[in-house]
Amino acid sequence: MTVLEISVDRAGQPGLYDVDIIQSPVGEVSATVSIDCEHLMQSRDQWQQALLASTASTRRIIAGPETAIQGVGQALYEALLGHPELASRYRSSLDVAAEHGESLRLVLRLSAPELTPLPWEAMYDPVTGTYVSRSEPLVRHVPVASAPRPLRVEHPVRVLGIIASPKGMPVLDVEAEEQYLTSALSVPIRQGRIELEWIRHATWQRIQDTLLSDQWHIVHFIGHGDFDARADEGVLALEGEDGRVSLVEASRFADLLHEARPMPRLVVLNSCLSALSGSADLFSGTASALVRGGVSAVVAMQFEITDPAAAAFARGFYAAVAAGRPVDQAVRSGRVAILGMNGHTLEWITPVLYIRGQETRLFSLRKPRKPAVAAGALPTDHKDGAENPSATVSPPGVLSVPISLSSTSPSSSTPETGIASEGEDDLEPWYEEFPESAIPTVPAVTHYTLDELDLSDDGGQHQLPYEKYSIEPDGFLDNEPTQFTAAQAPVSSTSKSSPATGRNRFRRPWFWLVALLVLLLIAGLLWLFLLWRPEPTPDEAPAVVPAPSPEITSAGPMDTTVPVFASQYEGRPVEEVEQELTDLGFVIQRQSQPSDEPPGTVLS
Repeated sequence: MTVLEISVDRAGQPGLYDVDIIQSPVGEVSATVSIDCEHLMQSRDQWQQALLASTASTRRIIAGPETAIQGVGQALYEALLGHPELASRYRSSLDVAAEHGESLRLVLRLSAPELTPLPWEAMYDPVTGTYVSRSEPLVRHVPVASAPRPLRVEHPVRVLGIIASPKGMPVLDVEAEEQYLTSALSVPIRQGRIELEWIRHATWQRIQDTLLSDQWHIVHFIGHGDFDARADEGVLALEGEDGRVSLVEASRFADLLHEARPMPRLVVLNSCLSALSGSADLFSGTASALVRGGVSAVVAMQFEITDPAAAAFARGFYAAVAAGRPVDQAVRSGRVAILGMNGHTLEWITPVLYIRGQETRLFSLRKPRKPAVAAGALPTDHKDGAENPSATVSPPGVLSVPISLSSTSPSSSTPETGIASEGEDDLEPWYEEFPESAIPTVPAVTHYTLDELDLSDDGGQHQLPYEKYSIEPDGFLDNEPTQFTAAQAPVSSTSKSSPATGRNRFRRPWFWLVALLVLLLIAGLLWLFLLWRPEPTPDEAPAVVPAPSPEITSAGPMDTTVPVFASQYEGRPVEEVEQELTDLGFVIQRQSQPSDEPPGTVLS
């Protein structure tokens, strides 16, 4: 995704701020701008009233609530991007993103604490007549030393819902609040993408015990929140053991979340003022304190939010999370879902996203492998063992086998990264992803003999020869997976294995191991046959016959006289040389001649 990252920090004089575009596809630039934070914050109560009124007001050409929000939004836009050089980089970055078919992620680094309470999500571009965060993802960056890598997660994504409504504070309709979120997540829950569990009347001890008991990926808090101006820190209202209010500072709540292993990567705070920070400490707000405490991303509310708007945001946000969108795009999907309530609501401004570091992909999602259902097995609920009425039960002697409906082979499918790190190509799903509307949702039945069906471990993707079966759908049920059942039949001893069985055999590791051993054995035999030769024995060693000499001759067994060179025997005694040649099989004939050498020696 194309990124435009802007840093805003105090300049030398009060009211002046240095705005630096530190990352963009068209280069960097700096400018000094004037922002009157104190004057803008005087209208905060008016903004709150305008947001709540926009949900119930009737639409006019420009309604009164929108006029107030549009005014502050334009003031913030002109302060941040109104400078000509800054505006030029922003427009050019939008063009580059459009050329690549991408969104432009706008990242704000707000280094001055007095800037964080301002509703930057309401920035209004007067040139295009659009709100920035409605068309492009906008995130607030929290500077920290390090950020964790995306967490590898198998579906479902586990969400822990926490509801606290202590005595002495405005009463929350706990059942209605729970129903709002459960209904909003009904589709991904039914699809097996999200699993939601609740802690009602949440106390510190109940939250701690639940975090220690299992793994949780997301924490969704519904309750009261506030900002303690005296302590200059955000707080959340839990319930005490007596049911009364127990205020928990954001820093302590971060310590509590560390009880989970691993720590939840995402926290959604559906509480008032959970995004508000103080004017002295950049990390004093609840959301920013949780990010500093180790949470990868926090979605908080900078104003009060109505229940319908909160439910709409949750529906759009979690649907995008389950679909594998980065968290910044998921927040934008939540804003769009709020817009779907009516044509004039402004509560899409309320959610704020804080991220730790640069990474907006929090999870590497992959689907779990589902084994074949045993004959006659009855699926039950994982909690209480109750029968699942929507599950398909195979009759006795029938095996239920999940198979892929995709025309693309599993080996060629792309991994579902979820909210995942780009380039995680080692995570391959075991089945293909389909739009909900494209999935036939009632079990289709075919009869299939067991000798034609290979149920071995081939990665969960059982292959059936396509020419052997036919589909007989009886209807459709919402969001139920399609299955094929294999009816048991007598197996003939003369039956041949199906083409699928042969294909699966080549996938088994032991087949390739045996093939490798056979090849090594053949290569060894060839080496022995071609290269190995026996060493000669002493009896077979060739005899060395001395060269013939004109002075000494030998008569062979066939009375053949062979001349022998005697130069090597010169000066040696005749008897000694005669004995040596006789031992070699020669017959020696002596020839004498005068010489100055001593008698009895060999002459050359």
